[in-house]
Amino acid sequence: MKIKHLATKILCGILLVAGIAVSGIFTGFAQAASTAVLSVEGELINRIGEMQPGKSYDGVIKVRNKSNMEADVKFYATGYYVEGESYAPVYPEEGDRALIMKWVEFEEEKAKIAPGEAVEVKYTISVPKDAPAGGQYATIMAETEPDESGTIQANARVGQIVISYVSGETTKCGKIQSTSIAGFLVNPPITASAIVENCGNVDLDAEYILKVYPLFSDEEIYTTEENPETKIILPDTRRMHSVSWAAAPSIGIFRAEEIVRINGEETVASKFIVILPIWLIVLILVAIAAIVFRVITISKTRKQATNRPAPKKK
Repeated sequence: MKIKHLATKILCGILLVAGIAVSGIFTGFAQAASTAVLSVEGELINRIGEMQPGKSYDGVIKVRNKSNMEADVKFYATGYYVEGESYAPVYPEEGDRALIMKWVEFEEEKAKIAPGEAVEVKYTISVPKDAPAGGQYATIMAETEPDESGTIQANARVGQIVISYVSGETTKCGKIQSTSIAGFLVNPPITASAIVENCGNVDLDAEYILKVYPLFSDEEIYTTEENPETKIILPDTRRMHSVSWAAAPSIGIFRAEEIVRINGEETVASKFIVILPIWLIVLILVAIAAIVFRVITISKTRKQATNRPAPKKK
């Protein structure tokens, strides 16, 4: 009787756990189903460049609904800027560099997007005649709204960045603050980093190039010169960026060059790099320890032989 009662308790426990698991699965499915998924197609950055006061500039954002339900989407503009050397994006609602968000007008501010379909929404940026000179940055946002049935419970938001500046008294000023190449590695990649500062009031492009040579040769075994990595540096910011060779050999001695170009200025940094895997380092240390042990042993043996009294003559 006790065994039967125990078996019943165990069975009930199993059913309870299974019920919780199944409930969690369906809850997760319901949550996933109630979240629309949007993506921006085409241009993620609309780089207008120079804008003249009193003139208008057109743009378009294409947004696709990647979920399995119809999405009500609203379009609006916010500011765009960055924080720190890692360039974490922020979306300010005000500021001298975010005035452009007030100059944006949409052809339509809301749209219904069917599952799997995309819409293109045009917008116009009308620059006031008294607009201050210098960089202006915005994000064209597309964000879902709760539908009438309440099916969509979590908002999805995507955006297109607008990079521009108003003509007038503009200053282009860029400085390469520092470069860095790691000299000792236990495994790839070979990486070169640089910090670039924009000391002007308009955005600049910085180019980052990595070249790698064998120890005793000037013939490149890797270079990004034909396809340099280009990053935008916003006014009054410092940006750190790294260029890497992920497929570098796992062992060897090389010479690496990092070239950074901004606003006509070029900085070249060069350094010898040693790549030694952990297993080889351990093997070298063991070999050194064995040699040291052998030398000590031989020295001690010779010392004992020297200190041993000579045999007495009969």
